[in-house]
Amino acid sequence: MGQEERDPATKAAIQAGRQAVGEACYGSESSKSLAYFRLRQGWSQKELAGRMGTSQSYIARLEAGAVDPQVSTLRRLAVVLMVPPSELLDVLNN
Repeated sequence: MGQEERDPATKAAIQAGRQAVGEACYGSESSKSLAYFRLRQGWSQKELAGRMGTSQSYIARLEAGAVDPQVSTLRRLAVVLMVPPSELLDVLNN
């Protein structure tokens, strides 16, 4: 994916596809997850990790519910994803 995302037009198409997947698969109130907020931005796990200053594997574990984030991580996620921390807390508790 990294190679393809170097081209601005291809990158925009990939982001639009991610946004569509996020809405289709995670858009309902009952199925919202951390992945929904990431995909809404059109980002890969690697992109979110880079913006957060962490690893892609940590983002994957967060999305899978395999780790509980610290409050500082929740705050960073909220800022980067532009959502209230309370919304993230709700989806991470599910």
